[in-house]
Formats: sequence, structure tokens, C-alpha cells
Amino acid sequence: MRLEPKQASVLAFAFVALSFALRLICLNCNDIALDEPFTLYWANKSVGEISALAMDENNPPLYFLIQHYWMQFFGKDANVLRWPSLIFGLLTVFFLIKIAARRISVFGALITGIFISLNTEHLYYSQEVRAYTLLCLLTAIALDFLLKIIESPQEKSNYYKLAIVSLLLAYTHYLSVWVFIAIAICWLFLTKPSLYLSKILIPVFVFFIGLLPLAWAAIFRLKHMTQTGTWVPEPELSQLYGHINIMLNGKYTTAVVIVVLLVLAILLMFNNALKEVLKKQIQSKDNKILLIWFMCLYFGLYFQSVVFQPVFIPRYLIFSSIPLFLLISVLLSAFARNGIQKLIVIVLLAITLIFSFDINPPNNRNMKDLVSAVNSFSEEHSSLIICPASFDMAFAYHAHPDLFYGSRNLSKALAERKVYAVNSFTEIPESVLRYSSDVVFLDADAAFTLPGNAILENLENLFTQEKATEVPGIFKVYKFGSGN
Repeated sequence: MRLEPKQASVLAFAFVALSFALRLICLNCNDIALDEPFTLYWANKSVGEISALAMDENNPPLYFLIQHYWMQFFGKDANVLRWPSLIFGLLTVFFLIKIAARRISVFGALITGIFISLNTEHLYYSQEVRAYTLLCLLTAIALDFLLKIIESPQEKSNYYKLAIVSLLLAYTHYLSVWVFIAIAICWLFLTKPSLYLSKILIPVFVFFIGLLPLAWAAIFRLKHMTQTGTWVPEPELSQLYGHINIMLNGKYTTAVVIVVLLVLAILLMFNNALKEVLKKQIQSKDNKILLIWFMCLYFGLYFQSVVFQPVFIPRYLIFSSIPLFLLISVLLSAFARNGIQKLIVIVLLAITLIFSFDINPPNNRNMKDLVSAVNSFSEEHSSLIICPASFDMAFAYHAHPDLFYGSRNLSKALAERKVYAVNSFTEIPESVLRYSSDVVFLDADAAFTLPGNAILENLENLFTQEKATEVPGIFKVYKFGSGN
């Protein structure tokens, strides 16, 4: 049984309320860290500077602009900075459950709601000042419009709506290109293109015209990425299964889903109903769309990682969970044939997801403790070396907020306070190596991102190591005194 729109909204709001409570509890338990300071640094810039960001970084500007105006209205206190991501995450819950309620069944909507509400990955990105929950939200909305187009291809307004959402996706993240590929495949193979070509011409034209300001930047960044490489490791074949586990809260939930489906399939075989059920599911256009979307997003990113540049990590894959949750809900809805079976499935999944759910997934970046450790090692005349250089924003956000929000050139402003962010020993200013009698080195896991940076060994040759400490997470801090 499928729900009417109002009933679907009520069910969706119930899961949104649950998700809100779970995500709010530890919204600010983790320090602002990782790429969050990068977002905040640029969001604090002018609209013109944010718009030009795409030429210099691998980030389209939409989320930065949203965060910019959020900060304008609500301030820069850490307690409010993560709210845009939280709101987008909650809206994703709402739209995904509405899709399941309208397209699958009440049971399918319940399964979908359980999966996304009790999902550690979605909770984590709802608590991070980055664009990933916006990417998930727009993916869900685009999927909804495409389902409506395939169902009623003569309805012209949905093409315009899909074109607008697709533009927003493009300006949110470059990896949304796999969504566009999925849309194109579905439209070409699941409609009669010759009959409805006239309906897509103007929306497609609008999409490409809207894409022009971003197109040159995207080409420039593509060329730059092929030249500079990335810290993301090349994917192992086993990760095709492993990342499914991550999206389902771990291997135990995946195992429960597989076992439940096998048991239900066996029960259907004894009733001679399995063949009919499978035939119905295969013939469903909705299910074909969900399968195409998941294959394009998930395996497309794997293909991109193997032949072009590695991107097969959880944060880039999170938007592929949108069709995945719906696909699992479709299968469970199709195979569970009576109320007892459905109740057992819901209870098993709820128990597994609850026990595998982490309400406070750590980011392993204890920034306040790190700044405290650096300050305890530093004296008035100390020089501070930070590696990698990209960590300068995260450190400045906590240690020098006046420079973080007030300087036009952060690196220069930090250098004036004897803080130097570098990627290798050769980038350390000669004046520091020759004339400093007191050097502090902040190692932010440089051996992983920049193997061979040679900073620690060279500092040990030039100076005397006086003390060192580890900060829980990835950080090590060293203090060096006068030369050997």
C-alpha cells in the first residue's frame, strides 16, 4: 500500500523529528576541523571572491555562498555554523521518505526512514560544515523529478524543475556529473525520446547556459587535478563491498539485509511466488531508475578512481546512498509478503542499526587540545612550523581567529607571527633555520599526506629536540632548542 501525499508528509516529518533529535545531541561535540575551516574561511569572503573560488579550488561555490549569508545573518559562533548542513540533512530525510512512501509502500517508507535516520554517515555529514548533505538533498530531489518525468513524460514543468535542480547540483559538487549521466541514461532508455524530444530542448538549453560560468573553471580544475594528484588512495576491489558496509552502518547490517533477503526468497520459492515477484520488480520503471542511479553513482566513482583519479571514499560516495536505501527498501517490500514478516524485518533492521549507530562519530581532530599543546611549547620568540601547509586554516581558526576572519592573505599574516605552513623542509624560510633558537614543529600526519617531506629528520639534525607530545587523533608536536 502506498500513501497519499499528506500521509507521506506526516510519516516523513516523524522521521525528521527523530533525525533532528539524534543529530542535535552532539552537533558541536567535535571541534571545527578537517575541511570545515576552509569552508568558513572562504564563506567569510565577498560574493565575488567566493564566485572566483572555483578557478583555484576543487569546490563549486553554491555551499560557500549559502554559508556566507548564513554567517551574515546568524554570526560566526561555532554553535550556529553547522546548522545549514544539519538542515540539508533533515530535508534529505524528508524527501527520501516521501519518495519511498509514494513509490514503494508504507513498509518501504518505514525501512527507508530507519536506514537514513539511524545512519552514522548521514549524521556525521549533517554535523560538518561541508556540502555533502546539500549534495544528498539535491540528488534526492533530482531523483524525484526524474521519476515523475518517466511516469508522465508529457508533463513539461518537471523538465524545467529537473534542469534547475541539476544546475544546483553542478554548483554544489563536480561529482554530480554522475547524476547527470544517470539522468541521461534513464531518459534515453526508459522513455520514447523521439516523442518527447521537443519537451527537453529548452530545459537542456537552460541547463547548459546556466553551466557556462562554471564550465571553464571545471576544465581548468580537471587539468590541474591530473597534474597535481591527490592524497586519496587508489581503491581496492574489496572496497566495492566495504563501502556498502560503511553506508549501512557496518558489516552486521549488511549481513542482516542479505540474510533476510535470502530467507524471504526461500519462503517465496516454496509458495511458487518468487518468479512472479522478480518479474514484477524487473518490469518496474521506478526500480530500473533506482538501479541505474546506484550503478552510475557508485560504480561510476569507482571507475573514475581506477582510470582517472581516486575519489572512492565515504564522503564522495555518500550521495550514492540515496538510491541504495530505496533499492533495499524495494527488495524488502517485495519479498516480505505478510504483516509478521514485515514486523520481523523492521525489528531486525532497527536493532542492528541502533547497535551499530554512533551518535557522536569523532573527526579525530582535537583542535583545542592541539592549540593548548603548541602554546605550552611556544615562547615569545618561537617559530612554529606546520605541515602540511593546508592545515594552516584549521590551526588559525582556533589559535588566531582574528587573522582567520580578518586577514586577506592568511599565510602572510601567519608568517608575521612566526607561523609557517609548509609541505616540505625546503619551504621553511632560511631565516628560521639560521637564526631561530627555538622552533616548534606541528606534524598533522604529514607522513601520510606528504611522504618524504623530510622536515622532522632535518630539524633533528639542525636543532636539539627538547620535548615532544602526541595529541589524541593524528597530531604530534615537537619542540627544538639551540643547534647541535
